[in-house]
Amino acid sequence: MPWSTDLSKIVNYAATYLGDIKEKNFPYKGMPLKFFEAGHGEPIICLHTMGGTKAYWRTFMHSISKHYHVICPDVPSLSLRIGFPDGQPTKTKLLEWLSQFIHLQKLEKVNLVCHSSAGLLGANFISANVDLVNSFTWVNPPDLERIRSGDVQAWEQIKNGFNSIDQIDQYFENCFYSPPKIPDIFKRRILKTYGRSE
Repeated sequence: MPWSTDLSKIVNYAATYLGDIKEKNFPYKGMPLKFFEAGHGEPIICLHTMGGTKAYWRTFMHSISKHYHVICPDVPSLSLRIGFPDGQPTKTKLLEWLSQFIHLQKLEKVNLVCHSSAGLLGANFISANVDLVNSFTWVNPPDLERIRSGDVQAWEQIKNGFNSIDQIDQYFENCFYSPPKIPDIFKRRILKTYGRSE
């Protein structure tokens, strides 16, 4: 039957794409949130930046899952597809989410690998939970001096929302040492997702 051949091709493609990586759900405030998991050993949790997804880490997971237990969740409010069920993101909500995620995975200590703006979440998590973290890696961090001086609002900007594409460009300029080229279609999606309602 033709449909079974097509299904077989889809299954083979998915297996090649994900390999030994499994997609799983965990319940959070009444909604199922998804994460990727692979490997065994010392746990590493990878957090994607604003506008990213857990799939951002797929190649990295393949490369280290022979030696480590790698877990990559979709981060609510940083993902364009997933927000918090109870309104706008705040630092407190993100920390609560990460704490619950680690608790539900039954992990005693973790290594955090964070990309760009997710590093702010990781740094705040460590300061509140120093005994839960073995190591912290921040890939492509923003300009911390400007954040400390108050020039960059960082999480506050996400919480307050954006009201223009220019603000989104400035946000990424502040979050990356060398900002990637972001297509306008993604910027419009960010504006729609994180737009300021006035």
